[in-house]
Amino acid sequence: MLEHWAAEKATSNHAVECENLRRILTKIFRHRDPSIPPRRPDPRPQKEVVKHWRKPHIYSPADVRQILDIARSYPSPRAPLRPLSIYTMLLLAYCAGLRRGELARLDIGDVNLHGDTITVRQTKFANELARRFAAVIRATMMPA
Repeated sequence: MLEHWAAEKATSNHAVECENLRRILTKIFRHRDPSIPPRRPDPRPQKEVVKHWRKPHIYSPADVRQILDIARSYPSPRAPLRPLSIYTMLLLAYCAGLRRGELARLDIGDVNLHGDTITVRQTKFANELARRFAAVIRATMMPA
């Protein structure tokens, strides 16, 4: 049955899932009957998947400056605050290391202008904790 399932799809991720299932089933069968020989895992499917992972791109300071300049000069005749909003969001993401979801969940209540802090709730790894960033507000209010 496992071989039929493995033949269903030819993707490398499916091959890794099949290999993991083979490993789990072998452990279960060996637990029931220790006379079954151990199965050596096949590392080829996992290596194939790793080859296709995207490598992160590290932006240079010149790239970031160019992105921010483009954001500030973004043409938007019907929404005059859009370029400044895009610039502020990109600057927050860059300076504070915010993820897209964290940036999208920010609201006006998370900004404390008196304390110069931004509170980020529902973070990726610690949902009940909040990250606070100081001195980023002043950088976003005064574009260079």
